[in-house]
Amino acid sequence: MDETRELRWDFRGIKTFEDRARNILRRQEVIQPGASIYAGGVLANFIQMADILEAAIAAATGLSGLEGPKGDPSPATKAIQGYLDRGGNLDQLRKEVYHSYLVVNDPSSVLDWMKNLERIETGKQIDREAADTRIDQARAEMEIAKKRAADLKNSGKTSPASPMSS
Repeated sequence: MDETRELRWDFRGIKTFEDRARNILRRQEVIQPGASIYAGGVLANFIQMADILEAAIAAATGLSGLEGPKGDPSPATKAIQGYLDRGGNLDQLRKEVYHSYLVVNDPSSVLDWMKNLERIETGKQIDREAADTRIDQARAEMEIAKKRAADLKNSGKTSPASPMSS
């Protein structure tokens, strides 16, 4: 953000966000007219959309989420860009927005949500380590195969005929 701001949801902000999110999701043809939405569901499922993130930042900070008269970026967009310019990233910002919403709307779920994020990160780390292990094993097998081929070549022997070559 252009300056550090507290993400603080209030009832008015939640209502404003739900109205704006409903319009955004209709425009994107994600929901049909008359479909019911709620802030938590939108944040959990659609915060990756730039318009939804902008609307959430506007609602949680009190900034305007509307573009200027000449197509200038909205104050909320400027705040997001300032956050990125200071070294933040969108993934972390989305988590902070959702966390700030949970603190106001459903504080008892914050710990479960944080534990779930931790489980996801642990799973990703395990997957990376398993992939690294498979790569290391494949490299070791390739080196053994190369060494065998070189040994066969140096000994003057030919490799055993495959059963398919008869």
